[in-house]
Amino acid sequence: MKKLLTAMFAALLIVGCGENTKKPSGDSAESNQSSGGVAKINLDDNETRNRIIAEAIDAHNLKKRGKKGEKLR
Repeated sequence: MKKLLTAMFAALLIVGCGENTKKPSGDSAESNQSSGGVAKINLDDNETRNRIIAEAIDAHNLKKRGKKGEKLR
């Protein structure tokens, strides 16, 4: 029983940690996503850059809490 569990664990570890070698083809929606499922951001596109800047938080508008060096929980 112990050997069977060890073999199953090793098999699952190998399969679970395997790399996805499938490459997207063409101009489908999948081609705009990386292997992690997150869309790639084209920073050369002015519209995309302006949208990111508009949604960004200005560091001067953040409120400081706690004493210097103290960690918040």
